Amino acid sequence: MEWIEWKDPNHFADRVMDALLKEEAKNSLMIGVLNNVIQGVYETFHQFTVEENGELFAILQVTPPHPLHYIVVDTEREDELPAFIIPHLLENEISFIEVVSERKQAERFGKAWQEITSGTSEMFMSQGLYRLDEVEDIEMANGHMRKATTADQAQLEAWYSAFEAESGLRSSPPEKVTKAIDTMLKNDDAVF
Repeated sequence: MEWIEWKDPNHFADRVMDALLKEEAKNSLMIGVLNNVIQGVYETFHQFTVEENGELFAILQVTPPHPLHYIVVDTEREDELPAFIIPHLLENEISFIEVVSERKQAERFGKAWQEITSGTSEMFMSQGLYRLDEVEDIEMANGHMRKATTADQAQLEAWYSAFEAESGLRSSPPEKVTKAIDTMLKNDDAVF
């Protein structure tokens, strides 16, 4: 197998997008992050593929300090992939503390990580994909949406923290919550 590091996110996208779009719903997070990398949202990013004879086996992408995205494209050699990938990540000093992948792939990666590094791994969050088959008409709510402003900051921070608590995520320190909301307000990503 061959480990390929991609320095140009556009070339990386050209190589992996067809494979990602075959299961778009499952791969939507990586696709979104890839689009953000292309748009220059992230200063630091690392993108890799594992291939052999032109066949794509795995796609990896990380934007430190965010998790490593790991997608197995061809399951024929899925058992071998983590033991091949992890030494390359270590050798290249790729910084990550979490892996986002299909559950069995993440578990396989975690097991190999423990064997190779003598470190530990644990399941942080298990998520599912949901499909909407039918939309029912509902009565529209009164009012209208508006862009959030700095006057809404305290409420947005409270909602951010409440979302983390209700969804079982680790609570972010207050300064991280404030920074996240500041970024949302700056980018006009928050609405009321």
